Amino acid sequence: MHNSAELFRLFASAGQAVLGTDGAQIIFSNPRARTELGFDPSGMKAADLIPVEILECDAENFVCAATVADRQAGISVSRFEGIAVLYLDFPIEEKPAMYLTRNIMSDLRSSMTGLKLAVDRCFQSLSGGQRPDEKYTSILYHYYYSLLRTLDQMDSADLLGRGELPFAPVETDLIRLCSELTDSVAVLCKELNVEVRFLTEETELAAAVDPALIE
Repeated sequence: MHNSAELFRLFASAGQAVLGTDGAQIIFSNPRARTELGFDPSGMKAADLIPVEILECDAENFVCAATVADRQAGISVSRFEGIAVLYLDFPIEEKPAMYLTRNIMSDLRSSMTGLKLAVDRCFQSLSGGQRPDEKYTSILYHYYYSLLRTLDQMDSADLLGRGELPFAPVETDLIRLCSELTDSVAVLCKELNVEVRFLTEETELAAAVDPALIE
């Protein structure tokens, strides 16, 4: 017999919603879970709240997404001594504002400063009737792509926070994906006299990912 009171005390102060089940019943739920669900599920039949696929999975640790009490949730499951502990993350209903972190601001400032310095050098050469040095045009492209990457990251972070970023994970062979991607890039890089190769001792590496996002 599991001491549900002891388990409750263990997870009572957790900021994440936590449920525990012995497979048949919900044997405990922490305060955050009760707040998120709007009721105390302790004592309920586990199958009335938790998808059967999760209850029947015998993996010791895994993550998944499922509907719990008519709400989408990200779920991390850990098993020990016959108990499955579920850590639930419910997405924020309202769409959050995008906040710029110090790291993002630092990247933006660095890119803008680099662009200005390179542009100034190029204009100095042009005003003197000379062609800008190739190293300064290279710097322009470097900071342009750096700025573009930062903006793409900000856009992805915003979409993730809003739950609007398409995510379609499927079982994928990462070795094959990386090899095919490298072959595609190598053709483009060859025109710039740059050789790109993908080397690995692994023959296969399966994972559940969104191939488009990984690429």
